[in-house]
Amino acid sequence: MTLNELQRWILNNSQEDTWWVAIDGDVLDNLMALPDVGKVKDQNPDREISVLHASKAEDEDAEWIIFEKEVAQKFRVISEKKIASGFQVSSSAPVKEAPEPAKAEPEPQPVEAEPATASPTPAASARPDSEQFTLYKAELDALKLAVAKLSEEVASLKNLAKEVKAPLAEAKAILEEREQFLEMSENSLFEKAQTQEVMQNELEQLREELQDKERNLKAREQALAEKETAS
Repeated sequence: MTLNELQRWILNNSQEDTWWVAIDGDVLDNLMALPDVGKVKDQNPDREISVLHASKAEDEDAEWIIFEKEVAQKFRVISEKKIASGFQVSSSAPVKEAPEPAKAEPEPQPVEAEPATASPTPAASARPDSEQFTLYKAELDALKLAVAKLSEEVASLKNLAKEVKAPLAEAKAILEEREQFLEMSENSLFEKAQTQEVMQNELEQLREELQDKERNLKAREQALAEKETAS
C-alpha cells in the first residue's frame, strides 16, 4: 500500500499515525510515523518494508501490509498474524491492474481512412493519480473547514464561560458578605445572651437580699409588738 493510501486510511478511520515496521520480516523496536517509514524505504530500496498499525498489535487476525514507495504500485497483504522477530515475508508478486478492454474501432468510411489508435500517453496513465490527489485535497479542505468550525465553537464556549463566570463571582461575593453578616449577628446575639444571663443573676441576688431584709423587718415589728403588750 502506498504512502498516500495509508494516509487516507488514517483519515477515514480517525487513527493516529503510529506503525510497527518490519524489514524483510524483522520487526523494529520502535513505532514510527509514515514519513519515517518512507525514509526507511528510501534507505532500504531493495528490501521489503511491511507495516502494521499500532491499534491492531494485539489483534491475532491482524494483517501486515507491504509498504510501496511508488504510487503506481498496488498494495499486497501478508497473511502473518502476530508481531515477532521471526516474521516471514510472502514472496507473492504485487497485484497488477487488469488491462482496460480495447475500444471497438468504428467502421471505415468509404473516402477517408481510419487513423491508427494512439497508445496511452504518460499523462493519461497518470490520470488516476491526479484524481486521487484531487480527492485527497478535497478531504483535506473538508478537514480544515471542520477544524475552523470547531475552533469557532471553542471560542464561543470560552466567551460563554466568561459571561457565566462574572455573575458567579458576583454571587459568590454576595454570599460571602451574607455569611460574614450572619457570623457577626450570631456573635452579637451570643454577647446579648451572656449579658442577659448576668443581669438575671444580679436580679436574683437582689431579690434574695430584699427577702432577707423583709424577714428582718417583720421580726423587729413582732418584737416591738411583744414589748408593748408586756408593758
